[in-house]
Amino acid sequence: MIVPGGKSTMKVSLPNEEAFESLAGRCRPFLMLRDDLHFKKVLDALRPHVAADPQRLAHLDDLSEAWSKLDPKSGATLGLASQVGPADGPLGALIPDTTLADAWLYCDFGHGDTNAAERVGEHGLDSRYFAAVLLIANIARVAVATLNFIRSCCNVGLLELDPEVFAEPVLAKPERTMVLTAMATGPVGTKREDLEAALRDAEC
Repeated sequence: MIVPGGKSTMKVSLPNEEAFESLAGRCRPFLMLRDDLHFKKVLDALRPHVAADPQRLAHLDDLSEAWSKLDPKSGATLGLASQVGPADGPLGALIPDTTLADAWLYCDFGHGDTNAAERVGEHGLDSRYFAAVLLIANIARVAVATLNFIRSCCNVGLLELDPEVFAEPVLAKPERTMVLTAMATGPVGTKREDLEAALRDAEC
């Protein structure tokens, strides 16, 4: 929308980038072709188990379609595409949000690539992060849906998984108390043999 002779604004509220990076890091393996958790490998592994169940097979196809839309390398448009340029000059190329998000993942978050301008023109960090939030939030949503699908397959006996896999901690404790039976310390440069001897003495 163009406002003749005036200005228009749009305010966008996004999560804190440092906090969001934790979610992005946990979702990253679903996108990496070489990782065991890449979404296609997971879906392909599930397919033989539901091949005889038409309802769940259709559900798996829906999940596969949902995941395919979230591939940051696809160049597809998930929710928006953007052009930027100077106020008195032409706009740059139309860049889909998945490409912007991919630039954030590789140039701003996980890899340190330096070719952001080559990837997305004049779209800055704020634009790249905006697109990344849209992409990663949807990946998290579909990942939870896939987890629930796996749970349902286990519940009806199509998959056999140890129940503990759904209960194991996935976050390290920021604080913990450890019970020590013996401990030996020494100044920097203390030989390991001396520390081991001190431990043996403590056991006597």
